Amino acid sequence: MLIQAAHGTEQLQLARETLNKAWQTALAHPDQTDPNRPGQTLAPLSVRLMAVAEGFRSLRDPNDTDKANKVLDALLSGDAQARADDPNKPRSSAEALAVAKALRYKQRPAEAEKLLRHEIAKSPDDPKTCFALANLYKATNRDLQAEEMCRKAMNLDAQEPSYRLMLARMLVGLGDLDDAKEILKPIVESNIQAWLLQMRVIILRKESIDTEIQAFLRRPDAGK
Repeated sequence: MLIQAAHGTEQLQLARETLNKAWQTALAHPDQTDPNRPGQTLAPLSVRLMAVAEGFRSLRDPNDTDKANKVLDALLSGDAQARADDPNKPRSSAEALAVAKALRYKQRPAEAEKLLRHEIAKSPDDPKTCFALANLYKATNRDLQAEEMCRKAMNLDAQEPSYRLMLARMLVGLGDLDDAKEILKPIVESNIQAWLLQMRVIILRKESIDTEIQAFLRRPDAGK
């Protein structure tokens, strides 16, 4: 156990060092020109900073959360400065999603919603933006609106499993077990999270799970 704990501590430290380096590198190269690969471009700065912030948040330590908030502050400050320098410069979809997520994490949901609504009006067939708005509504306990936007995202991209999983989880929470089961059907054979959620639905419906368990044991990923 002590060895495992030590390894875990080493891995956490390595993760922090990697994230700190990525943070400093992003700030040192705010434009999209890749200094190490001539002719190649980097993701927009806001997207790179969001990746760093989410990395720190995933470590689930108060000090790392503080660092994540500092990264988010830098992201939002940089975006505000860019808007001040050129109010007419459009954000890319990826930049808008990063800024909206930063606003959500910083407890500024009204601003995040305004930005996402603007992006949806501009590109109504973009499922990622609809899904981002669904997540915002879910985070602010607006479940019916979250369901509506998540369903829209799923209808725009029926192959993306994360849309179906979120929608099915919301439907289970709302007690709509039949709809949840139907939503999961297309991905239940290929996605272990969908299969586990389907088991929950079946149990709640008080149905037998013997057949599903036997099918699970035959899956190639059953032992993973």
